[in-house]
Amino acid sequence: MDNQLIKQVQNINCLVSEIDCLYHQISLKLGLSDSKSRILYTLYINGNACPISKIYKQSGIKKQTVNSALRKLEMEEIVALEQIDGRAKLVKFTDKGREYAKNTIAKLVDMELNAYKCFDEDQIKQYLALNEKFMNALKNELDNMQEEDSK
Repeated sequence: MDNQLIKQVQNINCLVSEIDCLYHQISLKLGLSDSKSRILYTLYINGNACPISKIYKQSGIKKQTVNSALRKLEMEEIVALEQIDGRAKLVKFTDKGREYAKNTIAKLVDMELNAYKCFDEDQIKQYLALNEKFMNALKNELDNMQEEDSK
């Protein structure tokens, strides 16, 4: 095994965990659970309304957790769900929800934008490209593992 590579991977994983911890701390400071924060974030960055399927995909949260959190948000009159076609639903902020988002999740978005100012445009492009490259390579490894399991 390549000990240098293992050490680098450990450092990367540690940084990812520390960033996740920061998001958790910010969510708590804003009075939000992690799942509520991610759902509101996804809705906010998509222009205050988006299909529920997009929330599943972009938030990375299990469907059951999203559905449960959305029911609570709907009872709190933060979001409203509308049928768009077939079984598809649109989630959107209510008037109360837009105000709530302004006082919570918009602050997180502003914090991120300010933090990313430490990068110039080329660094941001490079950061995105490297993360996408890694994600695709890891997906390929998962596909290989699933193919081996099916043999």
